[in-house]
Amino acid sequence: MTTKMVTATSTTATAATAAAAAAAATLHEGGMTEAQRIILSRKTPVELVKTRLGPGGKELLYIEHADVTSIIAEAFGLNWDFEILGEPMLLKNGEEVVVKAKLTVYDNQGTPRSRMQFGGAKKIFPDQEIGDVFKAAGSDALKKCASLLGIGLDLYRKEEREALEAELRREKAKPTPRLMNQLLTIAEECGYSKEDIEKGARDKYGHSLSEMSSTEVAQAITNLAGSKRAKIHRRGAAKD
Repeated sequence: MTTKMVTATSTTATAATAAAAAAAATLHEGGMTEAQRIILSRKTPVELVKTRLGPGGKELLYIEHADVTSIIAEAFGLNWDFEILGEPMLLKNGEEVVVKAKLTVYDNQGTPRSRMQFGGAKKIFPDQEIGDVFKAAGSDALKKCASLLGIGLDLYRKEEREALEAELRREKAKPTPRLMNQLLTIAEECGYSKEDIEKGARDKYGHSLSEMSSTEVAQAITNLAGSKRAKIHRRGAAKD
């Protein structure tokens, strides 16, 4: 479900990121085990990062609610609570919901440490149940609270976000297993081994076979198909 991100100026966004980093650093100063510190501060795995369109058509990075919950549970087990504070706010004639929420985790000494944030969501189609919008707003609030612990914080830091975006582009550009199998099959038909293709990839593109993009694989298939046709033609000519 698409959630609504609160629009802010770049100055406010930068300040919010700095505040989140400071809050995470404060949490990590005491009471946390080394394993918990590692979990909360590690880079977000690229396979967990999703994209969606935000205001102005800009592509935004985010982590799904279930993955954030899994990371919290990995760090704290069952020693955490999440609650919605007060009554949800209905805006724009009930088309949008905003909630304030609190995430509390308990360190290895049993000390509660809480982070609070707002979350919002809006209807994405006219007959959508308002209960679904409430749940989406709660999920948004949980993710924002979790960012104050350090979870997914790299999605908001400019340099790290740009690195993730580049990695996502590379992931999307990777060839499908079917396309890669097609390359290996036609290479074999042309008398080339996988090692030959590996060497060819390094000579032509400067990287390994596994790092080839879908465009490069498709180009290699086209080249090999041309080579295969030429061999067949030469064989036919030789028989004549």
